[in-house]
Amino acid sequence: MPLHKKFYHQTPIGWVAIGASEEGLHELKFIAQPKKNELKKSALVKKVIETLDCYFINSISLFNVPINVTGTPFQKTIWKIVASIPFGETRTYSEIASLYGNPQSVRAVGAAIGSNPILILVPCHRVLGAMGALTGYAGGLDRKKWLLEHEGYPIQKALNL
Repeated sequence: MPLHKKFYHQTPIGWVAIGASEEGLHELKFIAQPKKNELKKSALVKKVIETLDCYFINSISLFNVPINVTGTPFQKTIWKIVASIPFGETRTYSEIASLYGNPQSVRAVGAAIGSNPILILVPCHRVLGAMGALTGYAGGLDRKKWLLEHEGYPIQKALNL
């Protein structure tokens, strides 16, 4: 897999690394500390930043950024399903497995979601455990909770309070 240069951007819930090339967005991940930008602020990077900024001020709920990720056909299918979860809604891992067409593939679905390289824009934070349990998120559970609340999802439902 080729190495992609990164641009760093601060969001209300921490820094993100944006990995992009002419082919599209390859990576959007939370990071602890930014480094010196390795990537120029190309038109695509500007679009990603604008999209993120608009998302965080509640002015958009749909994303229109070209994505070009590396993954298996299975992973890409799961990420596409996850990308179709509407703003403010959630699905369980089991529901994603059923949408994929194999209800027994819950663990494989979880692994694919856990390796999602495009956080927020491929909204794996909208995927919950059984009975709405707030489970795993590569960006951390505090960020997952924040993102769900930001989208108006009643988090007390997810926490079964």
